[in-house]
Amino acid sequence: MKKFLVCLLFWMQAGVAVAQNTNVLNASLPENRAKKIEWMYAALSNVVDGMYKCWQPVSLPDLVPMVNHLIDNDAHASLDELVAVCRDADAQRVARAKLSRSAVSFLDGCNTGLTALNWPNTGMSRNLTAAYGELGDFCGLFIENLMNEQFVVMRRDVDYKYAGTYVTRVFGGDMYAVINVVLADGYKKNGVINQDVNTASENTRIWEVMHDGTVRDMAIHTATNDMFLNTMQSNDVRGIFNHSFICMNSDVTDDVLQMFNAGRGAPGYSITSAIKLFPDSYKGKAFGAVAGRLTGGAASMADSSYMVGTVAGAGDAGKYDLKRSLAHKCKIEGQGEAASHTNGVLFDGKIVNLEWLGHFLFGMIREETVPDDNLENKLRATLQSMDGGGDDEPEHLKFAADMGSRLHQEKIAANIDRRFEKTQTKNPQMAHDMVKNVLSQEWGVAKADLRCGNNCNKIGTDVVWCTYQDKRREFTFDDVANGVFVLCSEIVDK
Repeated sequence: MKKFLVCLLFWMQAGVAVAQNTNVLNASLPENRAKKIEWMYAALSNVVDGMYKCWQPVSLPDLVPMVNHLIDNDAHASLDELVAVCRDADAQRVARAKLSRSAVSFLDGCNTGLTALNWPNTGMSRNLTAAYGELGDFCGLFIENLMNEQFVVMRRDVDYKYAGTYVTRVFGGDMYAVINVVLADGYKKNGVINQDVNTASENTRIWEVMHDGTVRDMAIHTATNDMFLNTMQSNDVRGIFNHSFICMNSDVTDDVLQMFNAGRGAPGYSITSAIKLFPDSYKGKAFGAVAGRLTGGAASMADSSYMVGTVAGAGDAGKYDLKRSLAHKCKIEGQGEAASHTNGVLFDGKIVNLEWLGHFLFGMIREETVPDDNLENKLRATLQSMDGGGDDEPEHLKFAADMGSRLHQEKIAANIDRRFEKTQTKNPQMAHDMVKNVLSQEWGVAKADLRCGNNCNKIGTDVVWCTYQDKRREFTFDDVANGVFVLCSEIVDK
């Protein structure tokens, strides 16, 4: 009986995929053109990337209107709808590029894994032409490739019915490849992300796709439902992050917190730390962003101290550019930098990608005595432009910074103990021991189970932090090395 139920379940699940495939293959039939189909973002990303890279003249702005239409409609659209949206996008493409016609051509030797269809000489293209008349190369290729890619994705016999991130195990270890993302209903309406939906636990689960097509809840979550959605600076969406990997056991929480804690309590901390987020090759632009703001009017003493701190931190530019400095935590051999930027690691108990995490860290940093909002906004805009964006950043990365600010407020600022703020110790280990004595009694745990670290500042206060499971507490010290900087070292012990 049990075996029968398992077989029945598999048959039902496979049957859903087969039905979806049938819907796609028969979508151009007169009776089906207006029927809604649930399209896969994995299929969309393959088509967008393939056409953008291999067909000319085609740009990303030409392709994203179709993806955005699906984002705004919970991934459901009829073939009639997609054809109409694509035709409008093609007309705008021609007008924008001042083209005399809408034809596109395939680049010789180009290989993205997308079929180089010989539109309009395939069986499906003839069916589409019969249904819609002349589609032109641009829309014909897009629609036909999308239907083909949808068929490939659904052929895995997986029923992508749950919101979340879908992965498959690779390389036999703790590494998984991202193969699809399903956004929850109501994720985005009228161009605005509903962050309550985006962060709800039922929408951020990670599903492992097994060999038989069934899915397994991995009991771990991404920080947001759209963590592996490929969103451009314009807030347009390209699909999912193809060729991204997740290292389930690669925990970078301590790495990020150590970066955050380094220099805390010293004058100019927030600006020097922000500079460290910039790639080293762009530190001149970072200094220019700060200098331009601080010299725009009469500089106050506070402004001057921040400027001094900025210049003093010049040698550390790029230190906190996490998508590069932590790339070794999750990267496969031969993977290029652009692809590894969006690999996923564990932070604070959830999976995040490295690019997103850099903006999260910025949000933590900006809560620490940033001189004014205008300077913070200028730094953020300049930082975003370093990654090839415009003067602003997409909504999901702004939210990453907001989540970093929230973590600062909820787990750091709310748990700062100042009982030792006038205390000096001979060395950092002595300060650690004093803090462990306090916390072992308050939390009822052995001192050996506490994990503690510290920073070292030449001037200003020092910080000692300790964690136990999900608990965290910080203690400020006047000096953890009795005023003699050479005796101080930033250590993490247990």
